[in-house]
Amino acid sequence: MPEEMAETYTYLAMSNEVSQTTGKYYDNPTSMASSSGYSRDPENIAAVMALTRGYLPEHAPFELEPEVVSEA
Repeated sequence: MPEEMAETYTYLAMSNEVSQTTGKYYDNPTSMASSSGYSRDPENIAAVMALTRGYLPEHAPFELEPEVVSEA
């Protein structure tokens, strides 16, 4: 199993076919997997982002904006 996932990660990192794809999960190089409805819920995303910001220094050199990805 670890070897199969390594193949998937290598493909996803190097393939032009998925180079513009973000916010998706893959079971294998050719099969997108769905995340749970809980993980796509805007209220849950906001709660996780607020928690994450609480761990960052006040003057972090970047802004965190939640990326809401619709399930296509």
